[in-house]
Amino acid sequence: MTKARDLANIISGGFDATDIPNLDTAKITSGTLADARIPNLATSKITSGTFADARLPATALNSNVDLTTLSASNMTSGTLPDARFPATLPAVSGASLTNLPNTGITEADFWRLTANLTSNTNPIASNLERVDDASFAKIGTGMSVSSGYWSFPSTGLYEVTATMNSTGASADNHIIRIHVTTDNSNYDPVSNVVSASTDSQHEQASCFAFVNVTNTTNVKLFFEATSIGSGSIQGDTDVNYTWFKFIRLGDSQ
Repeated sequence: MTKARDLANIISGGFDATDIPNLDTAKITSGTLADARIPNLATSKITSGTFADARLPATALNSNVDLTTLSASNMTSGTLPDARFPATLPAVSGASLTNLPNTGITEADFWRLTANLTSNTNPIASNLERVDDASFAKIGTGMSVSSGYWSFPSTGLYEVTATMNSTGASADNHIIRIHVTTDNSNYDPVSNVVSASTDSQHEQASCFAFVNVTNTTNVKLFFEATSIGSGSIQGDTDVNYTWFKFIRLGDSQ
């Protein structure tokens, strides 16, 4: 090849690597190389410019961070960081939310005395039944009682209420007390109610307590009936004369 021909090839771009075997690429400062002239260019050499979308394979898009039109159906793994969620979430139907904690009442139970108490009883251990009227329903598992000692179905803060109806054959008063233990051994009286009556009068009175049930094995209670000199604390299997109510208000504290 003559020098004149070599120069013509360079001017027209018609040369290949064998034409200039030791050409320093830094010397190429203008012009355009044909695709065939860069068959094995390392990607690390590409330090500026932008590739057209058509030059990127579909599998390469999973590493992009500025995906403005990505379909949510394409997000099949991974976890969104908290910062990607807005402070105010968009409105959504509650029916679409699952596995949420139940923040309402999860336990509510109602028991009654089925026969009159005519003498002091400690604890009240017999003639007890869960209300069974057709209109009644409990929430949750409900309370259990054994020999007068009541166990809670789950931990939580419970409101416990005892209400009694009493009648006196003469001037008298009747008392119901709530006793609670936190160690399944030592019981403390935490609340009591007194009803006072004269001959053949009927009285109704209630007492209640908040019981913080942190352990269902250790925290229990019982009811005591005392100061019955005459008359009785009334009970009935069909009507709530003397009754005991248990409602879980929330988590234990």
